[in-house]
Amino acid sequence: MDFIYRQVMSVLYYLCMTTMKVLLVILCRWRVYGQDNLPEEGPVLIVSNHMNFIDPPLLAASLRRKLTFMAKRELFESWMSRPIVQAFAFSVSRGVPNKESLHHAASTLQKGKPLVMFPEGRRSPNAQMMEGFPGSSLIALKAGVPILPIGITGSEKLKNFFHVFKHNHITVNVGKPFDLPEADSVPTRKQLVETTDMIMYRIADLLPKEYQGVYSKNGNSEQEGVLVGDKTCL
Repeated sequence: MDFIYRQVMSVLYYLCMTTMKVLLVILCRWRVYGQDNLPEEGPVLIVSNHMNFIDPPLLAASLRRKLTFMAKRELFESWMSRPIVQAFAFSVSRGVPNKESLHHAASTLQKGKPLVMFPEGRRSPNAQMMEGFPGSSLIALKAGVPILPIGITGSEKLKNFFHVFKHNHITVNVGKPFDLPEADSVPTRKQLVETTDMIMYRIADLLPKEYQGVYSKNGNSEQEGVLVGDKTCL
């Protein structure tokens, strides 16, 4: 039964991803930059800003590997969203993941799969970055895997069904993978704060200044370096 369940979930994942690609091509001006920065194999922790409920399927459609997401527990409590969410994600409480979600995250990465987290823990109400929770840095430090930052712009404009007909620009900007500095076997609070800020600033570097929010800083050289000559239109 477990094998059949996994096969059904896999089929549902690719069905949803394909549907999302078709909708993005038809209804939006969708662009993906730096797609080749995603390692072709091996574990990687993918981190991104978060503005809209479509962000998870948007990332699944934009990247060439099958992704596993960490999603808030409330999504699994609704009979409407549960079947689709289960194909993409496992549940986690907001903030620092509990032991069960940490175990699931470690298992996903140990299997050499990409794991996606939204460090802010919730959708931004104004499209600007909010303070990140330390869960992503805790998982990355314990697993010892590279981190792939991604900046999303434009998805915040899809506020209701009718907005999809406005052909909004949606951009997924994939940065270069990086590693966190070594920390204690049980990271201290200071180490978690510092590494979380490092992750969030890497995401901010991939966004226009008006999206950077609490992580705004002068200059945006990394974004410019990724965008120039590295454009993919799907």
